[in-house]
Amino acid sequence: MHTLVAGLHTLVAGLHTLVVGLHTLFAGLHTLVVGLHTLVAGLHTLVAGLHVLVAGLHILFAGLRTLVAGLHTLVAGLRTLVAGLHTLVVGLHTLVAGLHTLVAGLHTLVAGLHTLVAGMHTLVAGFLDRSQYPVTGHLGTGFSWFPCV
Repeated sequence: MHTLVAGLHTLVAGLHTLVVGLHTLFAGLHTLVVGLHTLVAGLHTLVAGLHVLVAGLHILFAGLRTLVAGLHTLVAGLRTLVAGLHTLVVGLHTLVAGLHTLVAGLHTLVAGLHTLVAGMHTLVAGFLDRSQYPVTGHLGTGFSWFPCV
């Protein structure tokens, strides 16, 4: 009977070892499941971070597109400004050419006035000379365009 008790005792000890082993196995499985849950939660966080990153990139690219559009508008404005300045320079050139023509006309007018005054001087001188010498002149008329005649 002693052998039977010893066998039962060994059997119970074996069962106890088996239960402790199963308990350790289930604890390990529980730890594995908790680790998998943690891994999945980490993957969810990673995916959420990637979503935020992609949204940020969309905003960045939208900002860059807006910046490029603004630069295009700025370049177009500068082109318009340059065209306006060119038109202004052409207008100033035309104005200067017109003033040059006006000055040339004034010079011509002054030259004509000089010629007119010279002619009047000659005429007056002819009248003065003729009044001193009334007998001279063309065909005895007493009139001459030239004071020496």
